[in-house]
Amino acid sequence: MVDIEETHEAACRSGLSHYLEGDRVVFTRVGLLARGKCCGAGCRHCPYESVPAADPSFLVDTCVSPATVLFFSGGKDSFLALRKLQRQGRNVILLTTFDGNSRTIAHQEVDVEKVVRQATALGVGLVGVPLQRADGEGYVSRIRRGLECVRRRGVDVMALAFGDLHLADIKAWRDKDLAVLGLPLEYPIFHDTPGR
Repeated sequence: MVDIEETHEAACRSGLSHYLEGDRVVFTRVGLLARGKCCGAGCRHCPYESVPAADPSFLVDTCVSPATVLFFSGGKDSFLALRKLQRQGRNVILLTTFDGNSRTIAHQEVDVEKVVRQATALGVGLVGVPLQRADGEGYVSRIRRGLECVRRRGVDVMALAFGDLHLADIKAWRDKDLAVLGLPLEYPIFHDTPGR
């Protein structure tokens, strides 16, 4: 069994920005400090201050049932997935994850308030799921709690959808890790071309 902390400390002593854990790249404290700020991705070795995450909640309170819950980052692929689902006549509620401290959406590096403005303009509900390293609760558990928030509003969740366009490794990770939630996983624009 690999000792993750020892592997991390050895990489830091060598001044490395990352190390490999199987086929996954894991950033070290050294690499994350070089960024200069938290990216909001919930990195394992994040050196930035952390407080416990709040409970998931509706940030834009528009509920329709039944609904597909679309993981929404505020980027163009998320928007294309939303429009495709809506063209199919489906009700959609957006779900976004963000860092509980910085309120930044990982990878897009935008403030969650931008996505709140998008959802408001689009007239769709938005559930915010703050993530946090400090509480030790895993990603899938936080997503489950976000879905419970939706269901408490009387919404029958039909499926989870994602705006992944080309990243097969991310799709495979979602298929493996999110299958435990017991809902169909859909990728409405995967390998799609814009305009279709």
